[in-house]
Amino acid sequence: MIENYTYGLPGVRDLERISRKMMDKVAYKVVHDNKKVNITKDNIEEFLGQQLVSLKDHKECNVGVAIGLGDAWYGSRLTYI
Repeated sequence: MIENYTYGLPGVRDLERISRKMMDKVAYKVVHDNKKVNITKDNIEEFLGQQLVSLKDHKECNVGVAIGLGDAWYGSRLTYI
């Protein structure tokens, strides 16, 4: 959840909000469907929506690629050059 739904320092601060959103949806399902809910990597998008951050690019960095760090009001972002 932290890896895919938070982005930099503001994202970590929003972790409580993201967790609350997920737990609200779980509570709704428990009350209305009257069954147990398991949250896994496979079904987390059902509760939180599409991933905000993808680490796929970070893992596929090739030799000769420089990594720069850009800063903005919403946090930092890695740029591959």
